[in-house]
Amino acid sequence: MKPGISIVVPAYNCEKYIAACLESIMVQTFRDYEVLVVDDGSTDHTEDILDEFAKTDRRIRLFRQENAGPSAARNTGIRNAAGEYIMFCDADDTITPHTCEALYSEAEKTSAQLALAGHMAEIIQDGESVCLKEYYPLCCDTCIISGEELRNQISKRFEYGIAHSVCGKLFRRECLEKNHILFDETIDIGEDLLFNLSYLPYVERCSWVNRCLYHYYYRSASGSLATRVQKDTFCKKVRLYHEAIRFFEAYHTDDLGSARHMMNRRLFLEAKECIRGTVKQNDSFRNVIRQLKRILENSTLQAALTEIQSSIGEELGLKNVLICRMMQKRLVNCVYLLFYLF
Repeated sequence: MKPGISIVVPAYNCEKYIAACLESIMVQTFRDYEVLVVDDGSTDHTEDILDEFAKTDRRIRLFRQENAGPSAARNTGIRNAAGEYIMFCDADDTITPHTCEALYSEAEKTSAQLALAGHMAEIIQDGESVCLKEYYPLCCDTCIISGEELRNQISKRFEYGIAHSVCGKLFRRECLEKNHILFDETIDIGEDLLFNLSYLPYVERCSWVNRCLYHYYYRSASGSLATRVQKDTFCKKVRLYHEAIRFFEAYHTDDLGSARHMMNRRLFLEAKECIRGTVKQNDSFRNVIRQLKRILENSTLQAALTEIQSSIGEELGLKNVLICRMMQKRLVNCVYLLFYLF
């Protein structure tokens, strides 16, 4: 018989965290599952740890491949999954003991194509927990909502992260296969969002569990600089912006203008982060200026800045009014100096 849930875990150089992840899976109160761990070309001791776990439980299935990124690893899991539902769990995260039972029981009651729950996000700095918050991305009291209402809520509550991650959700495998939905292996930013936006149009019913079941960990060292950005990082952000806008145009029935405004504000903030990462990275001044110019001359960003300029002071403060105007006027050297100093 096919298992109720196939849990897909992509693993790459995660020797510090993979044991805790798998241990959280192996103590689930729901027992009818399989675990597909895809070792994406690890060069540390991840492979050895996975071998030891596989010896202790036949439900753990190991797959090894050359390094191709998390999207390719997850696609390997999807193609080999046998469960009625598929759940994704990252190798450096954990799930609570009742996660599978709570999601599966609610999904089965209503034959839902998707099951969601709240999640916890914990910031670990220098090995110490500095912040732990709970998030409930849906705003509803009922345990079952229609696909139409789900898509409408996603548009309204996009910034709550409901569509930004695939982890801790149940996706009906039959629906994935029937509609040929896989992760886009050509993009390494926002691949979860693209996957969710591809799947959501096929959801007729969604089960909602009003508890925090998935545990994200965000680890960093104190004093660390912004994440290094690649030359095409902002272009990828713009692609995600357009995909989200297309989704909103198709499914946001209440207030498309508000959804557009939210996305424009979000693109401004993401442009700021890309600029900060570009300025702080160890690269020549000429290359940094060239990358900043490419960001500021982006036509999608300029249109977004024009739309938000009248409200940005009230929403984000006077400092961001100055930054917005500098970006609108493409004052590359001024933008560089501002982010270099601050």
